[in-house]
Amino acid sequence: MTTASPSTASLHVSRIYYVNPLLLSGRDRWLEVFDHAAFLGFDTVLTAPPFRRMAESLFSTVDYDALDPALGLEGGAEEALAGLATEAESRGISFMLDLAIGAGVANDDARLLSLDPRRSPLMPLVGSPPSGDVEAWQARLLRLVAAGINGYRVIGLDKLAAGQWQQLIAGARAANAATRFLAYTPGTDFGLRNGLRECGFDATFTSLAWWDLRESWFIEEYRLQHGLAPQIAFPEAPFARRLAHGTESREIRERRSRRALRLAAEIGDGLLVPMGFEFGAGLPLDPTHGHGEGLRMAPRAGRSASVARAGRCDWRRKSAIVFSCRWDSNSVPGCRSIQRMGTARGCAG
Repeated sequence: MTTASPSTASLHVSRIYYVNPLLLSGRDRWLEVFDHAAFLGFDTVLTAPPFRRMAESLFSTVDYDALDPALGLEGGAEEALAGLATEAESRGISFMLDLAIGAGVANDDARLLSLDPRRSPLMPLVGSPPSGDVEAWQARLLRLVAAGINGYRVIGLDKLAAGQWQQLIAGARAANAATRFLAYTPGTDFGLRNGLRECGFDATFTSLAWWDLRESWFIEEYRLQHGLAPQIAFPEAPFARRLAHGTESREIRERRSRRALRLAAEIGDGLLVPMGFEFGAGLPLDPTHGHGEGLRMAPRAGRSASVARAGRCDWRRKSAIVFSCRWDSNSVPGCRSIQRMGTARGCAG
């Protein structure tokens, strides 16, 4: 099999705003998020799987032809996603999905397993086989490409062999050469990551969010992935404990969040920010539940927070979106204002 090449968009490393679809009920909530992301300077909105699920977790898809009813979107999955992709494109935003192969539901016990707080929402449920063979996934991706989906964050890299990933990626790129595939590498062993070299992935993800700034494993990971593809960093992981959570003073939590964001911006070739980070949200994204109110999850923050467009930086010079955070005493607890930071290293202000 011939080696898969990165997409035609691979030289462009994304500034990604990650959303939980269960927080977005109805078309208007999605449009608000697209506008918000564009305003902050992001160029991509990435969503967790929006499809119908049998178990509670978003990552337990059972029907790729229908969206989760909680999303409140009319029509079939492809029709509804095509409408969202069109709206995102009109705002200069790429629309991407999580691709979680092997996270289907195997039996009735899956619902209980998905609610176990000791389990990561990204972990495939026990006994869950991959959801269909490679040919079925290839046909599914072709339909999503036709609907305007621009790419995928790939979860479950160990569920397919390297040659199968090549086949999937090459098939999608045959329909649209700009389709991007981002390999979610945190938590995978280095041997598996080495095997991804010829698959055609456009980017990997760094484990910076879990680094204690002392252990050498991060340097080893960075060197390994530097030879694979550009690395995307994030200040806090989607669906994980929030940096703004805790009993420390507001100043300490603000400082911790700002430091993590700056590190991610400087070390990564790209940046992913989970929805709510910019408001200082203390509660983690929940893959089992959402209120559907979108950016209104902090109702007073819209009046008290100052949100300005972040500087657009030269990513090739290792710069990124950087927020200067000011926690407003008039904001609801857990919310902070975002103001533009004048300059960052390598970034014109």
